[in-house]
Amino acid sequence: MASGLPFYYYHIPDRTGIKLSMEEFLLKARDVIPNLRGIKFSSKDLFEGSKCLRIKDSRGNNFDLLYGCDEQVIAAFAMGFQGAIGSTYSLMPGVYRRARRALEEGHVAEARELQYRSVRLVDICFKFGQGMGGPLPAFKAILSELGIPMGSTRFPMASMDQQMRAKLKDELVQIGFFQWAQE
Repeated sequence: MASGLPFYYYHIPDRTGIKLSMEEFLLKARDVIPNLRGIKFSSKDLFEGSKCLRIKDSRGNNFDLLYGCDEQVIAAFAMGFQGAIGSTYSLMPGVYRRARRALEEGHVAEARELQYRSVRLVDICFKFGQGMGGPLPAFKAILSELGIPMGSTRFPMASMDQQMRAKLKDELVQIGFFQWAQE
């Protein structure tokens, strides 16, 4: 048993189909799960997330909510989330750092424009992930293009063949991704 370790519930209703109220979960779980520290909140429902940000744990501290939807992380930071865990941060970390900094400094238009780069990247990754088990094969292909060889995916996910990788690269070039990734 790992009762001494911090516990985070992973809330990703679009993938699991489980539509629990996280507000209700935190209110009930805080007295039952003493090591509950927070949620990786991978729901696009920022209304629900904002309510969770106000809930205190059994020690009187706010729960730690880490946002998990890369394509709208700036909105989550504006709502009060303090951290995030995402799949595409390793693909263009500078874009995400600059977007958060721009938001914190009040440069909202710049933050929005940087966030839109994420929207475009996520859209492409999920498009290429259709029928392959998810976007992971695209993430691995992109990292390989950036000089970080990742190898192939494992079953049940399919790996991208060379033709598909070339199409992915073409779409990334069209949106300016490789310039963003270097910034």
